[in-house]
Amino acid sequence: MTRLEKTTTIYAPIEKVFEFVDGPENVARYAVGVSRVKEVSKTEKHVGDIMTLTYTALGKRFDEQFTYTEYNKPTLLVSKVTGQMTGTFHVVLKQEAANQTLVTLKTDYEIVSSALGRALNRLLLERVNEKNLERTLGNIKMMVETGWFEAGKVADATKETVAQ
Repeated sequence: MTRLEKTTTIYAPIEKVFEFVDGPENVARYAVGVSRVKEVSKTEKHVGDIMTLTYTALGKRFDEQFTYTEYNKPTLLVSKVTGQMTGTFHVVLKQEAANQTLVTLKTDYEIVSSALGRALNRLLLERVNEKNLERTLGNIKMMVETGWFEAGKVADATKETVAQ
């Protein structure tokens, strides 16, 4: 099992950060390597919410299902990951000050494949996944701190892209 963890401080209220990372519509925008989120199923209690995403690393495509197993607004999201990679994905938020949130992304995963696949993970994929996790955290920081994702801005940016 591979364990990766990255942490940063985001200069925004914890509620705003949580709202952003909890939105399935935002995942393909901030998560490096994720090209598509589909089959989203949300419930009132959120534990059991499901989304399927397409993640690509080293030219290999992984269709992964994320199912919330823990949901504690605004501090914790834990997902069980199933597909070619299995494991867990955690988003942990901690209020540091009124406008400052410590954000930690953690993942524990293994590739469901042959010994060759596991060796590939240790040699290459683990490094790529670590960099992607770091860049994802940077994207979350940039998008939340600049207000890029706030109401209307994402929709307006999408309309502009489509119109071009």
